[in-house]
Amino acid sequence: MTLSKSKAPNKTLAQKEENKDKILSSENGTGKYRKRTRGSDNPDVDGCVLKWFKEARDRNIPISGHIMRAKAEQFASALGKQDFKASTGWLNLFKD
Repeated sequence: MTLSKSKAPNKTLAQKEENKDKILSSENGTGKYRKRTRGSDNPDVDGCVLKWFKEARDRNIPISGHIMRAKAEQFASALGKQDFKASTGWLNLFKD
């Protein structure tokens, strides 16, 4: 669907058009608007949480941030990651 065919207000369409270069630059990973990404320190924990999250979502189970953090702690413990902390910061990075 193109911007002109969407049902978004004209102001929204104009803002998207104005920010098009910024958005494309961010997606392409170039320019001053590039989003910084940080790799995970515990990709195995993240992988387990992601798989669990997708399975729960497929079954329409509501999942809060608190539940995700608790589940991450469980997976980390099972994987022997004693120093892992499922902090709010971890959750924010996981969501990105």
